[in-house]
Amino acid sequence: MEDIVCEGERVAVRIVLQGTHTGPGLGVAPTGRKVSIQGIIIVRIVDGQIVEGWNNYDQLGLLRQVGALPGSGDEDRFLTVSRG
Repeated sequence: MEDIVCEGERVAVRIVLQGTHTGPGLGVAPTGRKVSIQGIIIVRIVDGQIVEGWNNYDQLGLLRQVGALPGSGDEDRFLTVSRG
């Protein structure tokens, strides 16, 4: 957790998630690459219980880190035409 902000019934948390891409999914085979993404979680708490929640994280950044999408400045394998 990087930041926590509370106001009334709502709590917002800015997070950084880190891990290693070791399993299938995200459109590519496991790469073994270390990944790090940022996200935001907002919850509404009533009587000590979470009654609603929303989250958002950098899925585009995650897909770029595992090679499912080209990074900025990388060649786009989906748009590049091979001329031979």
